[in-house]
Amino acid sequence: MSGKYSVIGKSVPKMDGRVKVTGQAKYTGDLKFPNMLVGKILTSPHAHARILSIDTTEAKKLPGVKAVITHKDVPALKYGISPARWDENIFCIDKVRFVGDKVAAVAAIDEETVYKALKLIKVDYEVLPAVFDPVEAMKEGAPLVHDEYPRNINTEIHQNFGDVEKAFKEAYYVRTDTFVGQRTYQSPIEPHSAISIWEGGKLTVYSSTQSPHYFQYYIAREFGMKMGDVRVIKPFVGGGFGGKLEPTGLEFAGAVLARISGRPVRMFYDRHEMFAHNRGRHRQIMKITTGVDKDGKILGVHTDFIMDGGAYTSLGIASAYYAGALLTLTYDFKDYKFDMYRVYTNLLPCSPGRRHLSPSWPKPFLKPAV
Repeated sequence: MSGKYSVIGKSVPKMDGRVKVTGQAKYTGDLKFPNMLVGKILTSPHAHARILSIDTTEAKKLPGVKAVITHKDVPALKYGISPARWDENIFCIDKVRFVGDKVAAVAAIDEETVYKALKLIKVDYEVLPAVFDPVEAMKEGAPLVHDEYPRNINTEIHQNFGDVEKAFKEAYYVRTDTFVGQRTYQSPIEPHSAISIWEGGKLTVYSSTQSPHYFQYYIAREFGMKMGDVRVIKPFVGGGFGGKLEPTGLEFAGAVLARISGRPVRMFYDRHEMFAHNRGRHRQIMKITTGVDKDGKILGVHTDFIMDGGAYTSLGIASAYYAGALLTLTYDFKDYKFDMYRVYTNLLPCSPGRRHLSPSWPKPFLKPAV
């Protein structure tokens, strides 16, 4: 059979294997451009705090600093991956919502200078009560991460297929299990990085990204540009696992710093900042009630989930829907009810980690003792 095909059933060489193992492959961090600056983002040390003032005076005076920006220097248009929940700004305007939230950025001639400049930016905060557990966040009176979302409910899903209650009444055995899936963080060998260059009013961004077309659209939208005036180039990527699916502060801040300075700007996250940026897998509390017949065949299922989404939506709405939808793919049953609450907390925003989260049952089912 394999003889009929050129690829199926045959061993074929990996197209990029040789350049990677020989070190010829160029990643974003390997690229060099004339007069290129180094850019870094100042992040919040508080999980929840109101920004009272930002003073960049001393940072701008430091020799070697070419640009310093805050929310006053960038568009205030909110962005995100899901159009249903555009809830993130390039820099925080009124308050920070997690440790690592974006406050300001600096471009300088080298890394040493840029780190010194970050320390010279003075931010006056009013620390606010924070909430770190999704169950607590849903209670009346809990601190609100976003004022426009009562009880911190970011996404609410209720789907019903068939008659679950009837299936439970007819079942030989009904049991309820609760599982807790913890947050997990991607940590690819190559950290996030981006280089922004302006030429003739057009922007080119080299980025370690899994989705250059997302980047092109959202960067153009944020800056009010034609998509044809934004070029996103994806060099070799040293791992992503879902964490590089969306535009980050590196692309947005880097573009502004490059425009102000008139020079290419390379932005990057160090290893600590990789974890602070996150977009890893959600923590999820999964309550699953299952009814089976005498042979253990599933008759009906009710899933009641609470998902810790962190401070922003990211790709979380898709994760919320998939958590219920994908469960039905591996088991054969017709009566199904799915309830889901994705909740804001003052923790790092979540997204898919390698894949969208979906649960499974303990196997095999245990019948009650006779």
